[in-house]
Amino acid sequence: MSVSAANRLILGILSIILPVSACAPPRAEVSERTTSVPEWSMVRVALGSVFDIRVYDEIPRAEFEQAADEIAAELTEIEACSSVWSESSEVTELNRRFSLDPSTHRASDTLWELLTIAGHMHAATRGTFDITIGPVIEAYGIRKQKPAVPDAARREMLLKIVGFQHLHFDHNNKTVSNDVAGVALDFDGINKGYAVDRIADCLNRHGVRDAAIDAGGSTIFSIGPPPDQTPRMIGIEDPTGEVIAEVSLRDAALSTSGNWRRLLKFEGKTYGHICDPRTALPIDTNIVSATVVVRGDGAGARSDALAKGAIILGEDFSKHLVDTRSADEIVYLIKSGDGAPTTRRIAKVKTPN
Repeated sequence: MSVSAANRLILGILSIILPVSACAPPRAEVSERTTSVPEWSMVRVALGSVFDIRVYDEIPRAEFEQAADEIAAELTEIEACSSVWSESSEVTELNRRFSLDPSTHRASDTLWELLTIAGHMHAATRGTFDITIGPVIEAYGIRKQKPAVPDAARREMLLKIVGFQHLHFDHNNKTVSNDVAGVALDFDGINKGYAVDRIADCLNRHGVRDAAIDAGGSTIFSIGPPPDQTPRMIGIEDPTGEVIAEVSLRDAALSTSGNWRRLLKFEGKTYGHICDPRTALPIDTNIVSATVVVRGDGAGARSDALAKGAIILGEDFSKHLVDTRSADEIVYLIKSGDGAPTTRRIAKVKTPN
């Protein structure tokens, strides 16, 4: 059985279980570079992305079908909690209340976990990953495919309602409150990585030891491969779609943040779509993309958030991440003088695989 990339998107909330994945992935920043044929593959659309799950272990069909059902339920729960694309999600309802007045919201377990991770990553990225960036994304029209830089008066207003300091938490009751009207949360910078972590946990519970989880071509989690096999190779693409660098993954997650889409024009210069929540301005950088490799618990969510910090704060920050073992490796695509991107790697000393 084969399913086209277009059909994947049309299927929406349905999941497809395939004995062989024969589809070309959608346009992505990173992609698995392998000729191996998976034993089982599952495709599902959630959080505005295509999740492509490929299992290379020889496990019974019934075992994978059970895992696939659990994965589908996990993605449905995460989307119902954190998707700003859904009018009925928990975060959308929270944002409606926060837009009017200071308010208090009792979080679901999933939302509370996301809020907790987001708080840690806000600190780890020196404020450049900030889930309160929602009003900035709205003001710039990024989701409406009509990007434009708001005027100075509106940017000044944005700075009064954007910032993690406007959120207050009651850990005993799992509630979150805002202290100013207009705060809006946006988990798009972390929820795909978080979902990848949950999928990996599910596959581990079912005994899977060799699998690749691809969330929209921006976050990839590699379970395995086993030590007697070569690591999984992931290609990093430039804006034309050409693979110009590779990263090896084994029991690790990788996320890429790219800054070449939805270009903005401001004061005679052209910028990418990524904004610094601390200034409400598009970042001025020659960095085309930043790819961050992370290991350990919550690697998907952490790599997702750290990639934003890496592209906004640049190479000195990435050296700090590697030196403090917060990340294993960061690969930058840097725009050169002739416009063609070159690669630059920041990595810790590697031990043999």
